[in-house]
This record gives sequence, C-alpha cells and structure tokens, in this order.
Amino acid sequence: MPNSSFGRRKGAGLLCAALCLASALPLAACSGRPAPDAQALLVSPARDMAEEGGRVSPVYEQWLYKQSMLFQAREAQAKVSGSRLVWRHTAAWQDRALLRQAAPTWLVADVPALPRPGLAALAASAGELAAGGINGVLLLDACESDAAWVPDQAPAAFRQASLNLPRSAGGEEGLEELAKALQAAGLQSGMETAPAATGLGPDFMLQARGSERHRGLYAMAEVPAACWSLLPAASRPWDCLELSAEAAAALAEARVLPGPLRQDMSPQGRVRTGWAATGPVLGVDGQTRRLVYRFFSSPWQPVLCWQDPGQAARGLLAGSVISVTGLRRQALAAIRPDALAGLDAAAGPAAGSARSKAAALTPAPLALADLGQQVRRCGGWSLALGAHALALMGADPEAADFFEAGDLAALAARALASGDAAPLAAWLRGLQASGLPLASMAFASPAGLPELPPAPAGGTRPDAGAADSLADARARLAHLALALPCGLPGLALLDAGLYAGHASGIVPKSGRDRGAAAARAPALQARARLDLAGGRLVRVEQPAKGLLVVVSAPARGGLFITAANFSDRPASPGAAIAAAAGGAPVTCLTPQASSGTTVPSPQALSLRPRQAAHFLVGADLRR
Repeated sequence: MPNSSFGRRKGAGLLCAALCLASALPLAACSGRPAPDAQALLVSPARDMAEEGGRVSPVYEQWLYKQSMLFQAREAQAKVSGSRLVWRHTAAWQDRALLRQAAPTWLVADVPALPRPGLAALAASAGELAAGGINGVLLLDACESDAAWVPDQAPAAFRQASLNLPRSAGGEEGLEELAKALQAAGLQSGMETAPAATGLGPDFMLQARGSERHRGLYAMAEVPAACWSLLPAASRPWDCLELSAEAAAALAEARVLPGPLRQDMSPQGRVRTGWAATGPVLGVDGQTRRLVYRFFSSPWQPVLCWQDPGQAARGLLAGSVISVTGLRRQALAAIRPDALAGLDAAAGPAAGSARSKAAALTPAPLALADLGQQVRRCGGWSLALGAHALALMGADPEAADFFEAGDLAALAARALASGDAAPLAAWLRGLQASGLPLASMAFASPAGLPELPPAPAGGTRPDAGAADSLADARARLAHLALALPCGLPGLALLDAGLYAGHASGIVPKSGRDRGAAAARAPALQARARLDLAGGRLVRVEQPAKGLLVVVSAPARGGLFITAANFSDRPASPGAAIAAAAGGAPVTCLTPQASSGTTVPSPQALSLRPRQAAHFLVGADLRR
C-alpha cells in the first residue's frame, strides 16, 4: 500500500493518532466470486429479494446502499467532518524531502496477485525487505473488486467496487498487522485510493436504478424509449455494451449525449474510452429504463462525474482519501485521475495554446489538486499515477506531491524485448530538457518480463556464456528491469514480482532469487544514504544500440551511474563511465559486474547480455 505514517515521517502521524481504524461494516460486500446461486442473487433484479410489487424492493435498495462506496465514504467523512481535525495539517505544498529521505525506494505489490493471506505474507517479510534496501511498501488494487457483482461474461480484471479490504487478503486486521510489521522494520506504507473509473458494483447499479442518493455519481444519462433502437441489443440489465461512433453521434444529435469530448479528440494511448449502454434496468419507481454512461478502459469501468454539482463523485473520492490516509494511517496515497482527463466539451481555445493544453486535461487537474489537498490535511503525501501524470505535473506541479513518469516502464519493457535502447534514451533526454523537477517524480519498473527464447540442448544460452542457465538469464533480466528506477532521482517504484524473481509478489526466501535481491541491496542502500531521490539527472549516454549509461548527481554529493545493457551481446560502458568519473575512483555497487568493489580500470568494464550495474564516483557512504 502507499506509505504509512511510520519511520522518520513527520506529518502523517498527527491526524492518525486521533483517528482509529474504521470498524467493519455489518453488510460488507462479498470478496471474491461467490457460488453461482449467490452471484445470481447479487446481479439480477429479477429475484424475489430485488423485486417487490413490480418495483425494486426498498429493503434491497437499502441493502445495496450499505454495500456501496458512497456509503462507506460518507461513514469515513463523518469521522472528520465538522471537527477540528481538518485544521490539523496545511493543505499547502507538503515538504516532499521528508518522504524522499525516509522512503526513496518502494516495493509495489498488487494485492490480488499476492498468495493468501497476502498482507500477512508481506508483514512476515518486512525485516528482509528493510535489509534489502526497500524503504516502503505501496499496495495497489487493495480494496474489494466487483467480482461478486458482475455477470460471468465480464472480462477477468480488477475493478474496484468497495472501499473495504477483501477478507481473502487479510482484511482490516491484516492491514493493521502489516502496518505494525512495517513500523517495526522502519518502513513506510502506502495505498491506492479509489480510481476515477470504478467497477460495476452497487454504486453503479443504484444510480442506474434511479436512487436519489447516487444521482450524478457517474457520467450517466437515461435514453428515451424512442431512441432505444440506436442502442446495442441487450436482454439483461448489466449487459454493458460499447456504443459505436455512429450510435454515439446519433444520441448526441438527439441531445441525449454531449457532443465530442476532449477525451475523444486526445489520444489515450492504448486505453479505450467512449460511451456504453446498459440493458433494460428496473428502477426504484417501477419503470424500466436503458442508460448510457462514460467508460474508461472497458465498458465495465464507468467513469465518475467530477463536474456534477451534486458532488457525489467528489464525496466518494474524498472519503476514500480519508479512509486511506487518515483512518488507515498510510503516508503515501496513490491517486489515479486519468479517467477524468478531457471530460469536457471539445470546443474551446485554439489547439496548441497553453489554455488548450490545460483544457485538454479538465477536470483531472482540478480533481487531483483537490484530492492532493485532502491528503495533506490528513497528514500524508500524494502520488499521481497514470499516463497523464506528467502532463498534470506540467499543468500544476503542486497538485500532488509526486507524479509518476509512466513512460519509463513502457519504454524499458520495449527495450527489454527489442534490445534497442534508443527510444528510452531519447525519452530520458527529453525529460531532462523539460525543466520539470525529477525529484518530484516517481519512476516505476515494468510489471513483467518478456519471454526469453528456450535454452538449447544442454541448458546453456549462446548469448550469455557457457555456464548461464535460463534461470540465471531471467534473474539478470529482472535486475536489468529494476535498474533504471533505482538510478534516477525521485521515488523508485519496484514491482514486487520482479524484485522477488517470480510472480507471487512475496520477497525471495532462498536460492538464486534471494541472491539477486541481496545483490541489489548495496545500490538501494546507497541511493538512500546519498539522497539520490532528491538529486538531479546529469547525463544520458548511448554508446551502443542496446547500451544505456545514466549519470545522476545525488543531493549529498558524488555521482551515481547506472549502466544497462539491453542487447543479447556483451557491451562495454567503460568509456562513458570513465568520462563521467573524470579520473576519480569508481566503485561498483553490483557484485556480479566486477570482481572487486573498486573498479581498477573503467575502460575494461564489460556487461554481460541483458545485465545492469550501478557505480559510485566521489561519494562517501559513511556519512
């Protein structure tokens, strides 16, 4: 989870001491996918529990409301609203250096990927993580998904539908035990807040059924019966079907939908966006309706309507922040506002103007700034995640405390697969030239590795030496994938599966993976002692197609050099390292890359295929 209020953190513990963990709700939603009969009862309003006299049962509506995120958010807000606690911390810019120095390197764990009970397994590994140079644990996708609510044909993916932690991962008790273990080990903790595009859970169902309490929560509109012919055919209420461009245009002409949005005009990378339609939904008033709504990534992820004057979406997201930072005492709150970027009319200032660039993100900058202030009032720090994070940083560098430089992970994965480091080098140079402070960024590793070709007969790999097995090659590849986030200023976000050497997300306990994690420890410990997170990027060199040399200057002096060979052939970074060192002694922080600690001749250095190494020049680690 995002950072906790532990260790050397100054501000995040004040509000936390005044608040206790939220008590478990009596009607908490199911975690995991229930048995078929129970699932049918949850998702179908045609059951006796859902219908009463040709309309949705008031008892069922109330039961759904108690499962909803909006209800849970209001419960969290009630613990703070009207109290003096909102004045305990400033909403102004937080001192980012405190968090950078306490926790420059984070292990990022997807909770659904952790073996059961995942939080307990992480808690048991806290001491080993600290010894390996990890300073914080950030939990993503930590709350319950919509698996208990959606039909079987929904794609298998995590979509949040609750602010509660799933019992399968340990629930609130497991989180409390993890917090104690991290605190004892001197680690920070963090957690992701509710995203701007949620799952298809009780909140969506209640708004679709016309519940007054959920009015305006999602970007949703009723379709008049005369226009139903424009919608995709559907027989069940939660047949969530994407509208064609022609259908969306026809509904816009009929004034059911707005015209083109800026999100439609701006490329969203590989993320799908658009409008989708429900099937026939029985409302609380006994009328059957069909509705259209905005989605992000897939029709199963409806988008919250931040602009709605009823402010239901603002309340839900603010309640999530209070739950994460205040009640659960997390130092770092990760916020995903990407789904809100460009949810405004396409007409406006001329393309290319400063106002046009800012408007292309509206209302995401407003939402991020407001939620970032909520995090600071609760005493924590905020981290903006997503593809638009750096654009949001350019629009308002104080909207959050840290911003993910999301392209690094994608470009590093591309270099791992292709052996070509040129796009990665060009992006790093562009980032350096942008003038944005890298110390306020967060650099994430890829979340997985490309498949290596099978080893030939005999178990050796022709590109890696006679004694190199497939397991050795994969361990070296994982180290390479983690190298750049460790060698750059700002926060380093290391995927738990890569760090462990396997997909379970738990730190390695024995064998080769444990040795690989131990080999990373000197570099991670050095980046913490020298305050590399608060430093700056000095130089980016590409001596060969697959070779990258990145030189950074830590805040406490010296140079921290990362050499990464993405190719399937040996490569020498020695000339670039020697030029950066200027004749000063070079210390190798990666045991596999040098037989000794001090490199006798940098020009003689050679990296094996797909190997990375870290080096120090002119730095005193004893300080």
